Amino acid sequence: SKHTNIPIITRVHGTFPEYTVYTKFFSFGKAFIDLAFKTQYIATTTHYYIDFFQQYFQSYDPFFNKNFFIIPNTVDSRTITTSTNIKTQSDVITFFQLGRMNRTGYHQKGFDDTIQGLFYLETILSEEQLKRIHYIVIGKGEMKQEFINKISGLKYIKVTHYESKTNNEVKEILRHSDVILLPSRCEGMSMFATEALSLGKAFISTENNGLRDLIINNYNGITIRPYDYLRLAQAMKFYIENPTKIEEYGKNSQDLFNKEFSFNAVALKFEAIVNMLGINSK
Repeated sequence: SKHTNIPIITRVHGTFPEYTVYTKFFSFGKAFIDLAFKTQYIATTTHYYIDFFQQYFQSYDPFFNKNFFIIPNTVDSRTITTSTNIKTQSDVITFFQLGRMNRTGYHQKGFDDTIQGLFYLETILSEEQLKRIHYIVIGKGEMKQEFINKISGLKYIKVTHYESKTNNEVKEILRHSDVILLPSRCEGMSMFATEALSLGKAFISTENNGLRDLIINNYNGITIRPYDYLRLAQAMKFYIENPTKIEEYGKNSQDLFNKEFSFNAVALKFEAIVNMLGINSK
C-alpha cells in the first residue's frame, strides 16, 4: 500500500484462530495473526473473530490505528429454490449433518456429541417418536469407521451415511432436509450454514462461534453449548414435539439471509467500506 496508495484489507476467516490456541501449530497460527495485524484494515466474516482477537491479545495496543470491517460469506440466491416444510406430529423429521471425518474435522464438527445425543434420545422418547427421526450425515476420513461402529448401536433411529456427495447432490439433500445440525466445537462462518440459511432451514447449532451471527436462538434455530449432547438431544426432541416450528424457523432463516447475507446485502457492506476509504471506483 505504501507504493500504490491503494488501501490493503486483510480478510480473516476459517478456523485457524482456534487452532492458534488449541493445537500444537501455535507458532504457525500466530504468524498468520501477526501478519494480519500488519495491515491497517482488517475484515472478518463475523464479529466472532474480533472477539477472538481481543481475547488472544489481552491488550489494547494491537488495536490502535486499526479499522475492522465485517464482510460475511454469501451464496448466489438467484439459483435457489426453497421447499416448504409443513410438518405434522406423524411426519418423519430429517436432521442433516455434514463435515470432514479426519481427526481434526471429526472433533471440530462435534460428531461424537451428535451420536451421544441420539443414544440419549433412545432413552427418553417413545419408539413411535424415535421412528420419526431420520439422521442423514455426509463425511469421510480416518474417523469414519469409528463413527459407523458407534452409531450402528442405535435401535430405532434411522441413519443414512454417505462418504461424499457432489455439491449439487449436497444441495439437493439440504433442500429436502428439515433441521440442520451444527454442533461444532469451533466454527468460523460455515458456507454449509450459509447455504442452509438461504434455503430457509431450521437449525440446531452451537453458540460460541461464528454461527451466532447466522443462527439466533428461538428465532431460526436452537443454540446449545459445545459438547452439550444432552441439550442437543433436547433440541431434537423439541422439533419432534413441535414440528410447526420447522416452518416458522425456516421462514425466519430466509428473512435473515435476505437482510444480511444475500449478494445485495453483502454488496452494500462492501460499498460502505469503499466509500469510507474514499476509493475512486472509476
